[in-house]
Amino acid sequence: MNAQRTDIAVAGLRHVTAGLLAFGGCLVASTLAMAAAPDADPAGQATAEWLAAINRGDYATAAATFSDDAAVMGPAGPIWFGPAEVAQSIAYLTKSPGFHVDFTPERSGLSRDGEIGFVVGHSAINAPGPGTTRHVTRQRLLLIWRKDAAGQWKCLFDVVLGRPD
Repeated sequence: MNAQRTDIAVAGLRHVTAGLLAFGGCLVASTLAMAAAPDADPAGQATAEWLAAINRGDYATAAATFSDDAAVMGPAGPIWFGPAEVAQSIAYLTKSPGFHVDFTPERSGLSRDGEIGFVVGHSAINAPGPGTTRHVTRQRLLLIWRKDAAGQWKCLFDVVLGRPD
């Protein structure tokens, strides 16, 4: 890994560690709950818009929802850092005709200052299989969002946590 990617990874891990510690404290204190309305749930709304872009094949818009210091990682394989690699990961994962993602959020929330949000839930990635079959991969998904200087929500981390039990 080159020095720039290492610096990005270390900075990103610091952000996610701080965010997860903050979220963990909020969860323990029962101060973090799923929002009732999309206006009160900006991370959930940003996730819905990102998935809509993916599912309509608008991969440029989907890639643009990620922050400049974003990371995308699955349970195995490479970790993609920054805009160019994230765009490459989206292109790679969605290259199959008929690719579609279904997502069921379980919980979402915001940090106390309203600058960082998360959404966690279950996804089903549908892609064509051999012949006329479909291949469905079920996974748990964690998305961490951060509000940028312009007030736009950008995905900081897209983490596939593996198969649900």
